[in-house]
Amino acid sequence: MARDKIAYLINPTEAPCLVQMPVLETAILTGLRGERMMMVLNTTLPGHTVPLHSHPHEQIGMVYAGKAMLRIGDEERVVEKGDFIASLQMFHTAIPALGMSLL
Repeated sequence: MARDKIAYLINPTEAPCLVQMPVLETAILTGLRGERMMMVLNTTLPGHTVPLHSHPHEQIGMVYAGKAMLRIGDEERVVEKGDFIASLQMFHTAIPALGMSLL
């Protein structure tokens, strides 16, 4: 596919990947070719915690696989496959369940 073309059918296994921090692997699904949104597939590795952080933009996500304790602002709850999350520029962190990845 030409670099200037926007992909409408996305294959996550062919997406460019980066390691944002030692515990988090990210596949960039959209946002590299001039789109006005970015969609990524983050994988939190088993036994690791995503440090408390925030983003300069609103963020919406869905748990694709795994289970974790998620804290957004003052609220904490267990999230698992199929749960949707909106962080709305708030500080958040995730702690995957013992032996699980969070995807």
